Amino acid sequence: MIKILGLDISSKSTGYALLDDGKLVKKFCGTISCRDVGPVSNLYCYCAELEALLEKIYRTTSIDYIIIEETYFSRNVKTLKTLCYFAGATISICHKLTMAEINFMTVGEVRKLVGTKDKEDTFNFITSKYKLDWDFDKDNDKTDAIANAL
Repeated sequence: MIKILGLDISSKSTGYALLDDGKLVKKFCGTISCRDVGPVSNLYCYCAELEALLEKIYRTTSIDYIIIEETYFSRNVKTLKTLCYFAGATISICHKLTMAEINFMTVGEVRKLVGTKDKEDTFNFITSKYKLDWDFDKDNDKTDAIANAL
């Protein structure tokens, strides 16, 4: 059985989802959200929450692969730098706490693999595939994480 943890990193709400041979492990699917008090404080909060999540997962199972959504380059350099800090912290924590192979995929690569054209299409595909009664505005980080792990 191959276990893949998908991560959709953001400084405000990071989606995560563990798939076990393609089946969603619902108790390990959610978001890491920190109060928006600034990038540095959010990074510390995120690191603590990610460590707690990985420790919780490892109490019951293991992870073979971690797939992280590649940082998207936008015109806002400040946002790009912040997301790179979060990605770097994620790599460090995942490497320290797991023996999983860590890989990155771009949004385009993920959408090509699952056959979707945009974020909403990906949301609809994932909620249909896993029979999830979720709200796009509230749950799209989780569906992106699931798509990353497929």
